[in-house]
Amino acid sequence: MTSFEGKVVGGVLGWAADLGVPHRAVIAGQVTDEARQEASVLGDVWVLALTDRVWQAGEAFARAATLVEEAAVEVGRRALGRG
Repeated sequence: MTSFEGKVVGGVLGWAADLGVPHRAVIAGQVTDEARQEASVLGDVWVLALTDRVWQAGEAFARAATLVEEAAVEVGRRALGRG
């Protein structure tokens, strides 16, 4: 059992795995080391945190929309084998 179970993230990851989706990713504001480890139990799941993209956590909240867009582009490039 992981902390993703019973949550939207866990449900979507499980659903995608059941459908054979080869590339799965989670983009979140903050991610603990424990959550990263738990995601690895679910297979090939890439976990990106907005707070990893800035110097100060407060900046992630102020620039959330842009950071999510950048992370999504990064995920797409990786899925297409371009990054």
